[in-house]
Amino acid sequence: MSKYGSPEEYARFLRKRFLKSDNTRVATNAFIPSPNKNTGRLEVSCFEVQGLNKSLIKNIATTNSISPNNKPPAAYSVIFEEDFPNEIIKLEKNYVPDRHIDLIGWERYDSKELQKQVAMQLAEISSKNINLLDF
Repeated sequence: MSKYGSPEEYARFLRKRFLKSDNTRVATNAFIPSPNKNTGRLEVSCFEVQGLNKSLIKNIATTNSISPNNKPPAAYSVIFEEDFPNEIIKLEKNYVPDRHIDLIGWERYDSKELQKQVAMQLAEISSKNINLLDF
């Protein structure tokens, strides 16, 4: 249960390279997990965005320096709670920074190929709701 209400919406901020050239599809690489600097655990960073307009979501991206070299993201995609394959990957709602969550549980997939299959599924689901950001 989210402290921000429901239905829960999870946004993945996307660099330009995570979008197909026509901006209508999210690339699988957008959901390939990377190790957390502190724990070494594989995770994908997202934010809860239910109840927020595009301007407030854009503010999350800029105030949290979520992109390397402080370059703002090109877009964000949203996965709604009811579409999220939670039997595959789990959500850790740490809310640090505010509204931040991690997609965890990748270690149970013992090969990069299995992780890529899950990432492909998440990219397919999130491609239904891509929002371009204009900075």
